[in-house]
Amino acid sequence: MIGNALKNERVQAVNENLELYFLIKNTIEKIEFSFLARVSYCTLFSQQGHEGRISPSSADLTKHVFSLVR
Repeated sequence: MIGNALKNERVQAVNENLELYFLIKNTIEKIEFSFLARVSYCTLFSQQGHEGRISPSSADLTKHVFSLVR
């Protein structure tokens, strides 16, 4: 009886940890996507001759850094 209760608590804890893991993972992916979309827009904007935007090399560096984080 006590063994089953402990097993159920462990299973519940694992499920909660998995839910948190996927929630955090999805949030990070949304932030990364938003950031990369903005970098891509700024890169396009700078390629059209506008000043004060992120250069293509900065965009490539950003993508490289995010690939290392994953």
